[in-house]
Amino acid sequence: KTFGLRYFNLLIIVVGTRLKEIDIDSALIAKENGVKVIYVRGKMDAAVDDNFHDKGFTKEQTENEIRQYILKEVSKKTPITQDDIYLFSKRSEEFDWHNL
Repeated sequence: KTFGLRYFNLLIIVVGTRLKEIDIDSALIAKENGVKVIYVRGKMDAAVDDNFHDKGFTKEQTENEIRQYILKEVSKKTPITQDDIYLFSKRSEEFDWHNL
């Protein structure tokens, strides 16, 4: 066979809000085969607005909360670092666009 995650150079997991088990399992399989994995969390503008209204959080507090959530969930099954996480919003370039 010449197809499957093991033949990828990079796996980009894009989520709108929460990671699903299939996201983490796919990352695990990719990493076991030497494939780099990055996680992209979209809808950051909505998350910042929601956390401001619901919890009084600043933009930075919301970013930290979401990064910590991704780190916690993914690290249950496979290694991850802060550098593997990108936060985006299609409505604003103020998140991780500069890191690309």
